[in-house]
Amino acid sequence: MAAYQIQLTRMPQLAEAVCMEDAWTGITDLAARKRRQNRLNIRAHRRRKRAAESQAHSTCRSSPGTSIASAEPGIPCWVEDQQSVSLISASLARTLRTGQKPLSAVLAI
Repeated sequence: MAAYQIQLTRMPQLAEAVCMEDAWTGITDLAARKRRQNRLNIRAHRRRKRAAESQAHSTCRSSPGTSIASAEPGIPCWVEDQQSVSLISASLARTLRTGQKPLSAVLAI
């Protein structure tokens, strides 16, 4: 008779479990198991939300009125009315150099 082996691996569902109170495997009470699963899902959701916010924060350092295409590098530009440095796209900087519109009109300040 051949010996069967079961390979044990980590469960991705328990990645957020930090203690045995969070492990829901083996719990037969449906309400208790659902509470533990919800607790882990809330932690995972909050972690993903923080990661998305930090990524959005690091990629977009421009002022709220400007948008930079992700392919274009940002060029720092001093905004006199706000007394701050704002990042603008390279294409927007080229239009500003030609003198077509004042900066306040382009940035809608």
